Formats: sequence, structure tokens, C-alpha cells
Amino acid sequence: MAFTYADGMYTVKIGKSDRVNTIMLEPNVAKMPDGGIIVCYTKGGDFEPDLRNATRYRISYDNGRSWSEEKALFQHSTKGVYTPELSFAGGKLYAFPSAYSGKRGFEWDFTSYISTSCDFGKSFTSPRSIGGCLANIRIKDTLELSDRILFSCSWLETVGDYWAPTDGDKDCIIAGRVITHDESEKWQSSIKGTCGVLILDKDGKNPRVRGSIEGITIDAGFCEPMLTTLSDGTIVCLLRSNCVHSIFESRSYDNGESWTEPVKTDIPSAISKIDVIRDSKGVHYLLLNADISGRRSPLSLWISYDDMKTWSKKIDLITSDGDSTIQYPIPYAEEGTMCCYPDGFIDEDRGVICFSWDDRHNIYYSEYKIK
Repeated sequence: MAFTYADGMYTVKIGKSDRVNTIMLEPNVAKMPDGGIIVCYTKGGDFEPDLRNATRYRISYDNGRSWSEEKALFQHSTKGVYTPELSFAGGKLYAFPSAYSGKRGFEWDFTSYISTSCDFGKSFTSPRSIGGCLANIRIKDTLELSDRILFSCSWLETVGDYWAPTDGDKDCIIAGRVITHDESEKWQSSIKGTCGVLILDKDGKNPRVRGSIEGITIDAGFCEPMLTTLSDGTIVCLLRSNCVHSIFESRSYDNGESWTEPVKTDIPSAISKIDVIRDSKGVHYLLLNADISGRRSPLSLWISYDDMKTWSKKIDLITSDGDSTIQYPIPYAEEGTMCCYPDGFIDEDRGVICFSWDDRHNIYYSEYKIK
């Protein structure tokens, strides 16, 4: 299996799994003021969640042509860890490691932390709780405004009678009423996937969560929200659905304090992560898997010059010749099964869009000339 790349692409593999630890996925990339490019990603184990999951990272100082030795960024002594967001804002590099048990229902056994670096990734503070906030939020994207920093996030809420899964030796009981093991699947119908934003002041203080962009159940809920702005200052949150092959959107007209009801857009989705980037001229760049059959290939770039009303350019950047439908456990392959989970930034001086991505076994860094 192999990949086909669009003309004008530069790609380098910066992380590789093996047959013992078969997965490597969910990279995040950030460009720092000292010129460094840092990429972190999940490595370890053959599943997610897995107690062997940990966050690794590498840094490049020559626009991705060479990379530092791979090192552990965050590893928990008894739990699995992944870091769903890494970004530079307000003069700091922010990371949000999250720890989990690796068991069924891990979404509830899930604790989020915040860690920062003030020396461009050379060192990080010890992960700490995000004070005054939900403990199980998953940070996914960053938007820096004049007086605050917005981090898009998702979490789960219980809305029905079945308030816990019934795995293990004990039953789930409510006021003497036993929820038996044969009813355990009903727990899923009691959970609602919800999105919003974590807001910090520009100095990184005063954390608070705003918004409640809701789905009906965990299957119909939203996750992996991505943020951008329009020319009039409106903030748009693009949302991945867990079961609908379309991207949804919600808008904020008050700097993230409140959000509109989500509506379905014309953007197709393979039910996989997207990334949206806006340059200084107001052009929007969307990285996505647009296959409504669920295949995580090709990885495409859509470009809009009119505040995302239309997408006038659509380019398939990377295409796999393998079976790119998601499977668990993920069967090991050298490469070429999927091309997904993009995370990027625009280097306007060089005229390139830069992004990390994975095929579930390897981590890649790519650049595509946009002018």
C-alpha cells in the first residue's frame, strides 16, 4: 500500500510504530516564534484507549527538513495519555494532556490537564487541573483574540436514567432499582455529546467554559470542534458529528460567550477530524476527509475566498490505495491505509500550508504550496 501526493507537496515521515506498539496517531503541530515547529502525537499499544498510550514529540528548526530525537512529552504511571491539542497563544505554548484507564466507558474515567511552555517547547510545566472547569473536557483547537484565548472543547453529559455502565462485579443501582447487565447498552442512550469553548484571559488565567452545543445522544452528538473567524468578527465553530456524514456549524457573536443552535453545512464528512485555518487576508483553508462513505482518504484541501460561503478550490493532497475505512483494532500495516487527522498552520512568508497527519501507524509532516 502507498500514497499518491498532489504536485507541490513536501512530506516527511517523523514517527513510526512497530508490531508491538502498532498505533501512532492524532498529531498536533505548532509553529513557534523562534522558528521551531513542534509536533506531538500518541504512541504505544495497539488500541485507543490503551494503558500504553503516551504522548511523544519532536521539534524541527529548518522548516521540517530535519527533526530532533523523539522523546516522551507526557506519560502517566498507571493510565494511558493522549494530548488532543498543542498550540502557541498569548506568548506560551499550551498543551492539554488527558489521562484515562483504557476500559469500556473510558470517556467518564477521563481527566484533562493543562501544561505550558515559556521556552518554546524546551520544557513544560507539570500537568495540572484546569481550575474551576469540567474535569473531562477534550481540547481540540485554539483561537487567539485581542483580550482572550478560546480553546474549543467537547465533553459528555448524562441525560437519562442509565447513569453508569454495568461492567464489572457490581451492578449500577438507583434508589434500590438495579440496572442489570443486560441493560448495560442503554447507558449509551443516556449520554449526550456536547461542545463549547474553554476561555482564558490573555495572561492564561480565569478559566471558564462557555457554550453548550448539543447533540441528542452520544451517537448523534458532536466532537472535535474547530474554530475560525469571519471578516465581521463572527466566530464559527465547525463540528464533527459522530454519525452524520456532514460537518455542522455553530456561531458566536459575543467572543465565545454564547453559541447558536448547530446547523448542518454542505461540507461532507468521513466522520473524521477536520482542520480550518484562516490567513491574514481572510482566506479560509479546510483540511478534511470528504468521503461520505466513511473512507479516510483522500485528505483534501478546500479553499474559500468568501467567508466559507463557497469553496472555490478543492484539491486532493494525499490519496491512499489501501482500505481506509476505520477498523478496531486497527490492523498493522507499514503505511498507506488512511490519511487523516490533519492539524496545521499557514506560513504566509513561504506561501505554504503546513500540517501534520497520520495513517494510524505513522506520523507525517507535509507542506503544500498555496501560491
